[in-house]
Amino acid sequence: MTEREKRFKKLKTVAMVMLLLFLTSNAFSSVQEPPSPGGVPPPPGLPIDFGISGLIASGIALGVYHLRKKRED
Repeated sequence: MTEREKRFKKLKTVAMVMLLLFLTSNAFSSVQEPPSPGGVPPPPGLPIDFGISGLIASGIALGVYHLRKKRED
């Protein structure tokens, strides 16, 4: 790789990082209107949906799988 190619690669990397920083800073700095004071608040004690319980069940299943596999070896 020549010196010119190295400089171009470094310049391209710096340009991509600057572009990424510019785009994300604009996305996070956008002004949002505050929520209106009216409306119904959500009820207290919302139930756990299947996503969390499924994640816990799959974690337990993976742990049992690894323990059985370790015991076999």
